[in-house]
Amino acid sequence: MNNYPLTERIDRIETIVHSSQYIWKNKETWSRLQSCIGFIRDTEAALEAYLSEISTQLPIERGKAILHILGVFQTLYIQQVTVEHLCESLDIKYPKNDTDLMEIREIRNELGHPTARDNKELGKEFTRFGNVSPLADQMTLSADFPNFKKHISKRYNSNTQAVVRYRFNINIPEKIEIQKNAFITLLDNALETLNNSE
Repeated sequence: MNNYPLTERIDRIETIVHSSQYIWKNKETWSRLQSCIGFIRDTEAALEAYLSEISTQLPIERGKAILHILGVFQTLYIQQVTVEHLCESLDIKYPKNDTDLMEIREIRNELGHPTARDNKELGKEFTRFGNVSPLADQMTLSADFPNFKKHISKRYNSNTQAVVRYRFNINIPEKIEIQKNAFITLLDNALETLNNSE
């Protein structure tokens, strides 16, 4: 198996659905499916490029590291949404409650909305703030295992009082591998379903 196991499976899915009369008759489903196939290929290529670059260029200058960190989680999010839509197009169940996939999406939401985000778990009076912080100095930052600083604040009338501050590290290559493995299993199941329905 090469570095693109999702693309291998997508190629096989595309071959099967090309011969499906139902897909051809439903132009909207066909168009959406083609869009999903293209974006799954593109997101996998982007994630592989990230893994290749960080393996040869550590440490990475801070600005480039931030671009990598934000970009890789946006790519993981796009891939999740795309695989979900692929499943909908093929009438295959997507694991919406998978805790590992939900955690990846939550990290993306934390990074994508870092300066003021309501805390649904604690209530509307709580707001979360965060930032990616350097491990050693202000110029370098780990692009594969960044340190994320989070603050949770509670509003009291017009005042705001910080109630929790903590740091956590994100092992990005591990998150990519977790999502890839989840989608390999999902696409294998999709292929089995499609093969049985032919």
